[in-house]
Parts: sequence; structure tokens; C-alpha cells
Amino acid sequence: MSVAPTNGALLATEDLVAGYVPEVDILNGVSIRVNEGEIVTVIGPNGAGKSTLVKTIFGLLRPRRGRVLFRGEEISGSRPHDITHRGLSYVPQLDNVFQSLTVEENLEIGSLDPSRTDDQIERMYELFPRLGERRSQTAGTMSGGERQMLAMARALMPDPHVLLLDEPSAGLAPAFVEAIFEKIEDINRAGVTLVMVEQNARRALGMSSRGYVLDLGTNRFEGPGRELLEDPKVVELYLGGTARIDQK
Repeated sequence: MSVAPTNGALLATEDLVAGYVPEVDILNGVSIRVNEGEIVTVIGPNGAGKSTLVKTIFGLLRPRRGRVLFRGEEISGSRPHDITHRGLSYVPQLDNVFQSLTVEENLEIGSLDPSRTDDQIERMYELFPRLGERRSQTAGTMSGGERQMLAMARALMPDPHVLLLDEPSAGLAPAFVEAIFEKIEDINRAGVTLVMVEQNARRALGMSSRGYVLDLGTNRFEGPGRELLEDPKVVELYLGGTARIDQK
């Protein structure tokens, strides 16, 4: 498949190859582009390389070949701390909060500018009122949905341009799944660009500017989210049913 054009993209990968053990590649030449203001969703079967892609973008894995570009500058292999300072934040699927710390302490850890910490925390409480109600509660005693909100809020503390989300709805009760997707849309409306790996493909694609389908570490399909929802091949191979669009 041809490399996705990256001219003018806020974030892009070019022919990215990466893996966890020597000589075993999980990504086999993945190219994506993310324009400013978009929500971009990456879907695919288990083992397709979705989580590996966002980990490589964020510097948790060093690419074996290819490049990661942010605002036209290569950040391939940079340290996560440096990438955060450039304006990218990442919310992993698991172990994404400090469970022994309170909500407020978790948020404080996410700040990069002590002089703005208090103002940033109050802004997070406005975006996530449930967290404001639980500011003194330890994260480990919260529900899965509340912890996911906390993880997202902490990642937003440095005012990132791009937020990378790895399976934000995984394992959540149905009521919290919809709440998380609504918060993702709120975050995007506030000016943050999002890249989301998500198992709830129909809901995620329905709210996305564009989507990518990965399979065996390569690009299989790309297009506007709602067009992918109507593509018979995508539906048959990856969505498990007839084409329909979630109206949410």
C-alpha cells in the first residue's frame, strides 16, 4: 500500500516498522497522517499492531525503520518525556493512574509547569465534574470509568496538541463507555487533536474525521470514519455485520 501523504499533517508516521523482540516485527510499514483538529481512530483485529503504533509514536518503542513526524520534525525514538514537552500526551490502556494517590495528586503529577498547576487542575474539574467531586479520593477506590477519566485528565494537564488514547472504553460498564466517548468529543471541541485505538469500532469511527484499519501490522483501509462504516469489505472483515452508522 502506498505511503499516506504527510504534507501539512500535524502528526504522521511513514513506513513504520517496530516490534518488541529482535527479528519479530509487529508493525510492518504503517503510515498514517493526523491533521490538526481531527479525531483519528485506528481499528483492527487483535494483534494487528494498533497499541504498538501509539507506543512507538510516544517513544515507548524505538522504530526499526520509518519515521514519526510531529509538526514536520522527526521525533522517532525520542524519549516519552521529551515528546510530552513537545505537545503529545498518551493514555495507556492499563496501569494509567497512580492508585495509591488521590485524584488531585494524580493531576499534580501531570503538570509540567508548577506555576499553572492549580489553574490547570480547576480546568480539569470543569471538564470532568465527577473528578472534582472526588478530588480527595484515592484512585484505587474509584470505578474503572472514573479512573479512565482521571487518566485522560492527567494527560491533558500539560495542554497537549495531540492526545493518544489506547482502548479508552476497554473493560468499562456500558454507562461509562458512552460517557467516555462524550468526553473525547468535548476534548476535541476544546481544540485537542486525538488519535484513538479503540475496540468499539462502530462508535469510534462514527465520531472520527478519519480512520485506519490495520491488519498484521500493515495498512488495509483508510478513509473518513463514516465511509469506513459503510464499506462492505470493512464491515464484513472487521465489524462483523451489515453496514450501519451509529447516529450518536
